[in-house]
Amino acid sequence: MELTRLTAGMLTPRDVAELYCCSAEKIVTLIRSGALRAFNSAISTLGRPRYLIRPDDLRAFEAARSNVRPTPANVDVTYSRRTRQRRRLSDVPSVF
Repeated sequence: MELTRLTAGMLTPRDVAELYCCSAEKIVTLIRSGALRAFNSAISTLGRPRYLIRPDDLRAFEAARSNVRPTPANVDVTYSRRTRQRRRLSDVPSVF
C-alpha cells in the first residue's frame, strides 16, 4: 500500500512509449544511455529492471530534445541583419 502511494504519478517505459508512439525498448534504450532519467524500482538489482520515470524528468527530456530554445523574458531578442558583402573581382582567383 505504501509503495503505491510513492509510485503514484510515475510512468513506466510502456506508458512513455504510448505517449511518443514508439516501442518500450526504445524508451529503455534512452534510459540506459542516460538521455532519459529513471530509477530502478525492482527489489533485486540482479534481475530484470523495473524502471519508473517521474513526470518532471520526462519534461526535462522533452525540453532537452526541443528544437526551440526558450528565451528569458528580460533579454532583448532583436537581431541585426548583416548585409552580405560581395566579392570584388580582384579577390576572385583567375582560372583562365
